Amino acid sequence: MANTNTVNDGIEKFNKRLEKLIKISPHASFLKTEQNRKLYTRHGLHYNRSGKQHLFHQIALMVYSLLEQKTTCPISVGWNKPHVSDDKPPNRATTRSRKLPVTRSTDFLW
Repeated sequence: MANTNTVNDGIEKFNKRLEKLIKISPHASFLKTEQNRKLYTRHGLHYNRSGKQHLFHQIALMVYSLLEQKTTCPISVGWNKPHVSDDKPPNRATTRSRKLPVTRSTDFLW
């Protein structure tokens, strides 16, 4: 089995590279977790109850901070504003005669 220090060093190097890649993307975040032994089970692979609560608290803080950020739209769209032209009146009247609605009493299904 490989030396645990070598494995841990490799994991730390990978995490640092991953964190640098995530900083580039504005829609991703990197959550650093503590390596406190009291937060893990006896064998050290999984979080215990207090470790899960600590991780949940960190995730909740990150989500709340993301929700509080105000984002602005960099591109203004003009289709929300009504366009009023001086050449044409805003409400045009039509001279077309309209048809009366057809009653369905003569329908072959009824």
